Amino acid sequence: MMSPNSALLTGGQKAEAVSTPVSPLPASRWSGRIPSLDGVRALSFILVFVSHMGFMGSRPGGFAVSVFFLLSGYLITSLLLREHYKTGAISLRNFYYRRTLRIFPSMYAVLIICSLLSYWHVLKIPFKATALFFEALYLENYAFWWNLSAGRHSFYVAATGHFWSLCIEEHFYLLFPFLMLVMLRRKMSFEQIAKVLLIICLVALAWRLIAVRLMPLGEEYCYLATDCRLDSILWGCFLATVEHHDGWRKLLTYNRLLWLAPFALVVLALTFVFHEQGRMTVRFTIQSIALLPILYLVTHFEKSWLARPLNHPVLVHLGTLSYALYLVHGAAIEIVSAHVHAGRIILWPICGIAAYLSALALHWSVERPFLAMRARHRTS
Repeated sequence: MMSPNSALLTGGQKAEAVSTPVSPLPASRWSGRIPSLDGVRALSFILVFVSHMGFMGSRPGGFAVSVFFLLSGYLITSLLLREHYKTGAISLRNFYYRRTLRIFPSMYAVLIICSLLSYWHVLKIPFKATALFFEALYLENYAFWWNLSAGRHSFYVAATGHFWSLCIEEHFYLLFPFLMLVMLRRKMSFEQIAKVLLIICLVALAWRLIAVRLMPLGEEYCYLATDCRLDSILWGCFLATVEHHDGWRKLLTYNRLLWLAPFALVVLALTFVFHEQGRMTVRFTIQSIALLPILYLVTHFEKSWLARPLNHPVLVHLGTLSYALYLVHGAAIEIVSAHVHAGRIILWPICGIAAYLSALALHWSVERPFLAMRARHRTS
């Protein structure tokens, strides 16, 4: 497939691009889906799933959530910059309307169903109206930490404990579009915007170190609190801004990324053996930075060795269902595990099939109708 900027190259430039291709214009300047990102979403969900099935504790799941955060920041910022690139403005009203139709219906549908299953004792955690209240307001992450610090546990609606990550994303997107709007209205360059985002990322890292080393907030707070985890999303925003800078983008050639990506993968592997305090402080920053060249490679060079497997139809399909899978897999695992007493070889596939069928039902009954509404609004 011809890259968006290939038509702008002269003959000599085309010859140079063949040998050391420069990344095309950023994804935010053209429309269309990026299949490799669906592949990344699929692999991230698989890590969450096996983590919740008991593989390596919470480490794979925690890393996968960081990947989801980075992708979210990258895509949302790309959309905002693309809108500004086309229209010269950003409509906060349209942004929040699209965000509401994408996130709220499925989340509240699963929350209500899990509340009813808990109330009817199908799920083992007793129903708590206060837990439902905090989750419905996207405050579960702070309520969860507060109860953990007080020695109480399971302060969430049954099978929805992982919804804390959704709270962080929604808190972030209540504020970030305003910041981006202000910076663009002040006609700040992409370089200046990137520097602002980088400073905020470093401030978040410093705050995590203070929270763990100097204050009694603890590592659980660093893992769950929006003010400690916002930089995991912000690094994706940083990448989406950097790729708009022509000078920086020309440095990110295919050949440079080919040797940088394996190094980044090694760094990511090493973060899994950090000391516990390192895991809850600098690990998030190191993982985010290491993921940047990988994300850039798979989004800008779709025929690279790393992107090609991610474009497999099975992974792309699972990626389109990733949000629904993330929402329902907790309930699927709990219900199946309560009724199927077998080893991992049998239990895991059954739980996976149950999660997939539940996600498919949620996708067709809730997600697709609201996504269609969002599409009609976008074209109106």
